[in-house]
Amino acid sequence: MVSQGCLCQSNIKILPKRKIFYFEHVENTPITATQIKKATRLDPVLSQVMDLVMHGTSRQTSMVSPNLVTYMPRRTELLIQLGCLLWGRYVIIPPPLRSQMLEQLHSGHSGIVCMKEIAQSYFWWPGLDSAIEEKARAYMSCQGVRNAPQCVPLHPCDWLENPWQRIHVDLAGPLEGSMFLVVVDVHSKWPEVSIMQSITAESTIQKLQGLFSLFGLLEQLVSDNRQQLVSQEFENFMKANGIHHITSAPYHPSTNGLAERFVQIMEQALKSARGQHSIQKNLDTFLLSYRNTPHAMTKASPAFLMRG
Repeated sequence: MVSQGCLCQSNIKILPKRKIFYFEHVENTPITATQIKKATRLDPVLSQVMDLVMHGTSRQTSMVSPNLVTYMPRRTELLIQLGCLLWGRYVIIPPPLRSQMLEQLHSGHSGIVCMKEIAQSYFWWPGLDSAIEEKARAYMSCQGVRNAPQCVPLHPCDWLENPWQRIHVDLAGPLEGSMFLVVVDVHSKWPEVSIMQSITAESTIQKLQGLFSLFGLLEQLVSDNRQQLVSQEFENFMKANGIHHITSAPYHPSTNGLAERFVQIMEQALKSARGQHSIQKNLDTFLLSYRNTPHAMTKASPAFLMRG
């Protein structure tokens, strides 16, 4: 198991394991702890920072780079573990590995804000925010869809203490010839998205039954007034499972704004990724990114709130 301690100017500091543990033990990470350690020692600036952390001074005083001043205000918060340099809980990525991390951040096409939030959960380097913004702008496909419609306002509702008490449901598409059933949990903001061959009431019920078998029954389901979602067949399904069905008031779609806002984000991401892979693979990549990104409203990731 990884060591818990690190030496910083003769003071022992205890470092949470999980950040560096991810880079060391999780398979198929974009970079590994071993790569970070090697690249850190080979980098002229970071190697001096390592000396400062371990010895309180640089052994290369005649070669100190002006870039070292970026790290000086943080020097009391710098740590070393497994040969990797950390600023508090963030792994400092050496320059040769930064482009790989930016590629990984952008793989979900979640937008600049989400990319920054993901980065803030794991790693840092000077100028990271600017690098993320430049990376996102460099993709012409993202540039072409960035002017998305204005956000649908969220309808205020009582805070729910547990996940899967109330969900918002919407039907989205067509996009690349596919329709989508979108389900968003109110508590955690965890999304479930199914590619639909048809959007009949029967097929919608079938998909929801699969979700109920996975997550359990719930108290309330919120939807708009699409024919499939207000049909007698669908209402019978709701009653049979003891679920209170809430529909949007006419001309007030913000009642279902949680789902509609997610649909906008999802469609923008899928348009940005168009042509890279199959629609299912692009959707899976986006969902993985979205579920692990802290949500603007809850300040926690949907994955954490939904599954701990």
